[in-house]
Amino acid sequence: MLPGARSRSYGRPVLLALAPALCLLGPAAEPPPATDPASATQPPSADAADASAPASAPDDAADASAPASAPDDTADASAPASEASPAPPPPGIPVEGDPTTSPPSSQPGPAPTQPRPGDGSPPGPEPAPEQDEDYELRAPRDLPYAPTPARKSALHRGNEALVRPFRKPVFSAAAAFRFGALVGGGLDVMQPYGFGFGAQIRAHFAPVNRARFGLELHAGHTRWSQSEAFETFEGATISRTSLLGTTDVAAGPSFEVPIGPVFVQIGGSAGMAVSSLRRPQSLDAEQDELDTAINFALRGGLGLGIPIYGGHGLSLSSSFVHVFSPREVAIDPAVAEGDRTRPFGSSIEAAAAYMIWF
Repeated sequence: MLPGARSRSYGRPVLLALAPALCLLGPAAEPPPATDPASATQPPSADAADASAPASAPDDAADASAPASAPDDTADASAPASEASPAPPPPGIPVEGDPTTSPPSSQPGPAPTQPRPGDGSPPGPEPAPEQDEDYELRAPRDLPYAPTPARKSALHRGNEALVRPFRKPVFSAAAAFRFGALVGGGLDVMQPYGFGFGAQIRAHFAPVNRARFGLELHAGHTRWSQSEAFETFEGATISRTSLLGTTDVAAGPSFEVPIGPVFVQIGGSAGMAVSSLRRPQSLDAEQDELDTAINFALRGGLGLGIPIYGGHGLSLSSSFVHVFSPREVAIDPAVAEGDRTRPFGSSIEAAAAYMIWF
């Protein structure tokens, strides 16, 4: 280089240009270390073997420390223990299988025992009183006579009509079998005992003290029969039947009083009666005596209703029936000018009925 001339360095631009290519080629391989021929023929010592062992744990320990959810064999066995095991849950979050963090069981535990008097423990809360189904009937004006058996019957047998408040109506219907006994003029022409059937309908809707006032309707038929014997020309005997019957319809006021487990029914009604009398005079039916009359009639009676289950039950009643009839007939048809009587008169009636309340 000439004196006074400025020197130029071309090495630095060349290295900068070749730097990307050198990075792609990677670092140059280091030459293997030189080995001593004397040390190659001697076995390694125990200290050297321990020093040359890897710092990682054994295979079994590495497998145990590896996470159980490793997807494949490429999992890194050298991962630290903090990454292989799950992190402990935050405080307050329950862990399955851990009794210290498990939530309390939803099954109810044993009921607390009530403290006995005198044991020194503080008294607990008193149990709430049981409510009866007829709680609204506790007012004295709504309680029937002898309420205890009535309430027991209503609750255990479903006879709600017995303890129903008196401001609410009670309806009933019955089918009755009648037993009749004649009194008065009917005994002059017929034997006293008869039978029949009838129907009864009652509606009680107005409270009167501890009872209900309403209406009743009676309808039915009762008949009496008697055999009459007649002789034929050959001396034989033939029996024919005399019939006395009454078909009546009557309606009127009625009272119904619940007393304990039963109803007491008192009523009177007025209506009409169609009465008929047929008496044979001979073997020839064309000669029979036939009398028919339609008259005014009165009925009054006393009954006992016995609910049994679910509003169904029995009714036993007795009535007096009087028919206002002016019709008169001969006591003995063979004697036209003999004593006379009124066959359509009075009778006493007993009835046994199947009844339903609603």
